[in-house]
Amino acid sequence: MEISKLDDYKLLGEGTFIVVLHATKIPPHIGFTHNGCFFSAKVHSADISIPIKHILSIINRKHISTLFIKVPINGLTSHFLEELFSKYSEGLGKEQTCLHPINQVINSGENHKTIHELVDYLERNNLLLSVHGVHLPHNYQGIPKYGLKEIEQRILNLKLC
Repeated sequence: MEISKLDDYKLLGEGTFIVVLHATKIPPHIGFTHNGCFFSAKVHSADISIPIKHILSIINRKHISTLFIKVPINGLTSHFLEELFSKYSEGLGKEQTCLHPINQVINSGENHKTIHELVDYLERNNLLLSVHGVHLPHNYQGIPKYGLKEIEQRILNLKLC
């Protein structure tokens, strides 16, 4: 997976991207953008149709290591995404992760448990158009490996906060 530096944020205004926030942490948080709007299922709530410029402002202010993975999804509408992510407005349910709604959007017929599984699927099916990064360390080697155990522990820790 070749990563190019995101120099022009206008690139995120059109098209569809899987967003990997905290791309150096185990586990990272996964969100989604479509035509400049950000969506994310979180432990206690959901981000629904937030302008990407607001998310970028937070990413830049906090220097959050982030990847933007461009994917081709035909026929996707903002209305569909708003309905889908609104199901997570009260937060993640039992055995759900931030990747759960993105699996539904990708509609691969597989339940990808980690971003690595999803990226592997995208690469195998020539659905990974490009990868762009911001605030990545100079020696960045890619998203650290992790499993379902680390995800479940992180969700549990966040629910206790």
